Amino acid sequence: MEMTLDAILEAYNAHGRVWETQERVRDYIRDHSLYSFQDRIESVMANYALMLDYLERGFKDDKRDRFYQEAVAETYRLIQDLRIADRKKTNPSYKVAAAHAATVNMDQAEIRNRLEGFVADQAMLALEPDSVRQERHRALYERHTDYVSRLFDSIFVSSQWSEAEMGFYLDLLSSPTVDILDVQVLVSAVTLSCVNVFDPRKQQLLCDLFLASADEHVRQRALVGWAFSLRWDEKMMLDRQRRSALKLMAHDTGCRQLMELQKQMVYCVNAEADNRKIQRDIMPTLLNNSHLQITKFGIAEKEEDSLRDILHPDADEKAMDEVEATIAKMREMEKSGSDIYFGGFRHMKRYAFFYTLSNWFVPFFTDHPYLRNFIGKHPGNDVILGNVLSGGPFCNSDKYSFAFAFSQVIDRIPDNLKEMLRGGSVGMVMVPESEQQSPAYIRRMYLQDLYRFFQLYSSKGDFTDPFLSTRHAGEPNVFVGIGDIFGGTQMGLWYLDFLRFVSKFGAADSLGCRGAVTDICAFHQDPDNRDYQLFVAYDHLKYGDPEQALPVFRRLTDCDPHDEWALKGLVRYYLLRHRYDDAEKVCRQLVDLRPGHIVYQLNLCVCLISLGRSNEAMPTLYKLDYEHPDHPDVQRVLAWGQMNGGKYVQALGVYQKLCAGPSVAPDDWLNQGYSLWLTGDVAAAVASFRRYVEQMGRKLPADVDVLMEAFGKDADFLSKQGVSETDRRLIVDLASRSS
Repeated sequence: MEMTLDAILEAYNAHGRVWETQERVRDYIRDHSLYSFQDRIESVMANYALMLDYLERGFKDDKRDRFYQEAVAETYRLIQDLRIADRKKTNPSYKVAAAHAATVNMDQAEIRNRLEGFVADQAMLALEPDSVRQERHRALYERHTDYVSRLFDSIFVSSQWSEAEMGFYLDLLSSPTVDILDVQVLVSAVTLSCVNVFDPRKQQLLCDLFLASADEHVRQRALVGWAFSLRWDEKMMLDRQRRSALKLMAHDTGCRQLMELQKQMVYCVNAEADNRKIQRDIMPTLLNNSHLQITKFGIAEKEEDSLRDILHPDADEKAMDEVEATIAKMREMEKSGSDIYFGGFRHMKRYAFFYTLSNWFVPFFTDHPYLRNFIGKHPGNDVILGNVLSGGPFCNSDKYSFAFAFSQVIDRIPDNLKEMLRGGSVGMVMVPESEQQSPAYIRRMYLQDLYRFFQLYSSKGDFTDPFLSTRHAGEPNVFVGIGDIFGGTQMGLWYLDFLRFVSKFGAADSLGCRGAVTDICAFHQDPDNRDYQLFVAYDHLKYGDPEQALPVFRRLTDCDPHDEWALKGLVRYYLLRHRYDDAEKVCRQLVDLRPGHIVYQLNLCVCLISLGRSNEAMPTLYKLDYEHPDHPDVQRVLAWGQMNGGKYVQALGVYQKLCAGPSVAPDDWLNQGYSLWLTGDVAAAVASFRRYVEQMGRKLPADVDVLMEAFGKDADFLSKQGVSETDRRLIVDLASRSS
C-alpha cells in the first residue's frame, strides 16, 4: 500500500529506521514522477549503503556516528522538502505564495542589497526638494513594501535550510543596517514557515536571534516563533530542539520569559471566553449607563441628562461607581493578560489589506501604502492616527483595522473634534511608554496579532494553528509540557507556578490544560518540593488515580504530623474510598489542630454517621446549627445524621428548606426524596427523584440509570432503613413511568 508523505514522516519519527524510510521515499518519488528529487534520493541512499557496506566488512570508522547523524538529518530534510513541494501544488496559500516567490531573486547578495539599500534611500529622501519629496517617498515605500511582501512569501515556502542559509539570515536579521520593521516581518515569515513544516535550522535561527538581536521587538518575535515551532512529535529532531532549549534557558531571563509566554498563550486561546464574559458581565453595565461619558479626566455626566439630578439625585453617583468598577474590571483583565479587544475587532478584518498574507505581521506604521491614500487626503491625518493609536493598548492588526475604519468616517467628524484629536486632547486609555517597551507587553501584542491571523485569516485552514495542542485535542498548546525537551531542565523551577496558573482554567466557557498538567506531573518529579508534591497528589485525587496520591500524603505527614494540607488530602482520599474508620482518625487530628474549623468538624460527623454512630455526631451538629443557622453544609450533614438516626420528619424539614433556597444542590433533591420515601409519601418522593435527575443535566426515561446509580451508592444506608433492592427498582420504574 502506498504511503503518503505525512505517513512516511510519522513512521520515520516513530521507529527511526533510516534505510527503510529511504526506500519508501524512493518509491514515492518514483510513483509520483518527482524527477527533480531523483538525484537527491539516489545520493542519500548511495552514501548510506556505503556506510552499511563498510560496517559489514568490519572496517572501523571514527566518523561513523557523525556520518550516521548526517544521514538521519538528510533523510528528514528530503521528506520535508517533498512535503513543501506537495503543498505548493495542493495548498491554496502555498500556491499563491510560491507564485509570488517566483518573482524574487533569492541571491543572498541581492537580498542584502535591497534591504540595506532601502535604509540608504530613506536617508537620501531628506536631501530631496519639497516639490518631489512626497511623491518619491510614496513610490519608495510602495516599491519596498511589495518587495518585502514577496520576500516574506519566499521564506514562507522555502525548502529546508542549510547551515549557510541559516548563518546568512542570522547575520542579516541581526544587522543594524536593515530596517527594523523589515526584520520583524521576516522573522514572522520564518516562524510561519517553521510552524507549518518543521525545519530545525529555522527554529535554531529563531533561538539564536533571540539571543543576538539588540532590538526587543525582534527578540520577542523570535522567542514566540521558536516556542510555536516546538514539536513533540518530531522525534528525529528532539535532540536538536532540546539543545536549542538549553541554550535559550541559559540566558539570564530565558526560563522566566518562556513561562510568561506560555501563560500569555493560554490567555490568547481563551479570548473567546473572555469576550463572552465581557458581553455578559461588562457591556450591560456600560450600555445601561450610556448617559455617562468617559473623558481624559474621568467619567462625567452628559449635559443633556442633567435633569436626572433633580429626579434621581443619587442615581448618577451610583451609575458612575458601577461604570468605574466595570472599567476597572476590564483593565484588570487586560493587565492579567486577557485579550479583551478580540471580540470588538474580529469583525474588522475584511479590508483589502488583510487579504495579503504578509500584512498580518507588519508592525503598524503610517507610511504603509494602504494608509497613504487616507493620510494624503488631509494634512494632519497622520498626526491624528499617531495620537489615537501610538499609546493605545491595541496590537498592530487592530491598529490597522482602526485606521481603515477611521478613514471612512473622518470626513464626517466636526473640525473642532479633529483639532482636539490632532492636539491629543481626547481622552483614551493610554499605555505608559515604559510599559510599551517591556518584553512582556511587546510579546503580548505580537501574540494577539498571531492569534487574529490564525483565527480570522480568510484561508486560515491552510495553516497549522500553533495555539492549539496537537497532542491533546481541544486544549491550548502547552509547549513547556514537552518532557523530551524540557524534562530535567531549569524549567522545573517554574512548573508549580504554571500548574497553579492553569488550574483556574477549564470551566465551561474556557479551554483547560488537563492533558498538559498530566504530562508535566508524569515526567517532572520533585520529591523535595512539598508544595509541588501536594499539587500533584491533589491532582491525582481529582482527575487521575487516587491511589498515587495516598503515598504522597503519607510521606508528607510522616515528615510533619501537623501538615494540614497533607492531612486534608488524606481525609479526601479515605472518604473517596469509603474508609471511614481511617478518615475518622485523621479528622480528629484536624479538629485538634483547628478546633473552630467548620469543615473539619463536619467531616468528622460524616465519618461517625457513616460508621453507624450518628448519636455521637448529633451534639456537634446541633451546636454548629445553632452557631451557623444558615450554613447549607451544616444543614446537609445535620439532615443526613437525622435520617440515619431514624428522624425522617425532622430531616424532611431541613431538606425542604434547602431545596427552596438559593444554594440547592442536586443531592438535596435526592436526599429529600429519601426522607419523603421513608415517611411514606412515595408520590412526592418520586417527584423529588425526578428533579434530581433533571438537576444532574439528564432526562427520564432515557437516563434512568442515573437514579439507579445513586441508589447503588447509598445502598448501605437504604438497607439499614429497611428499603430492599426490590423497592429501589420499583421506585426507579415509577420515576421512569411518570415521565
